[in-house]
Amino acid sequence: MIVNLRLAETTALSVCCPSPGVRLRGLGLRQADRAAAGMAWSAALESSSLSPENAAGSRAHTEGAGAALVGPEGTVLGVDLVSTSRVTPRHAQAILDPHEWEALPVPLAIRGALGWGLKEAAAKALGNPVRHFPAGLTITRAGNRVEVVARDEPRFRMAGHWREIDSLLCVWVIGSALKER
Repeated sequence: MIVNLRLAETTALSVCCPSPGVRLRGLGLRQADRAAAGMAWSAALESSSLSPENAAGSRAHTEGAGAALVGPEGTVLGVDLVSTSRVTPRHAQAILDPHEWEALPVPLAIRGALGWGLKEAAAKALGNPVRHFPAGLTITRAGNRVEVVARDEPRFRMAGHWREIDSLLCVWVIGSALKER
């Protein structure tokens, strides 16, 4: 199954999920992850109407599924796929402070996974996940908008978005174009 979302005129998100009941491990899972992310990339690129030379993007994969977010070159984009059952309360407590926990407007059952996904997607969008994930990022909420902010560069603000797809949570962030900063 492939889910395509056109987010803006030249920004698209695609998620490629395995057939129901497929459970892979080891090398087979790694190969399926990469293939799904590649298929999602191709679908998102086509939906965006951009050429590879003029596109920026991000990919993610887990459990044989892949996601890709594509937009115009210079746009800050990040995507993550999270299995809601794999992010335990211990994981959530390790990466989210109480203010961030309360900023997430979703049911408790997926709140930890959303926080994890937002920080992971934002770390990818900033180009250096090891530097930023998780402590280098803060999740905030203003009205109906959830944002992820780089702690060391507060001008780097990314709008957070998410959608449940089967047993996965697809999470993405979109920030301003780099040339606008």
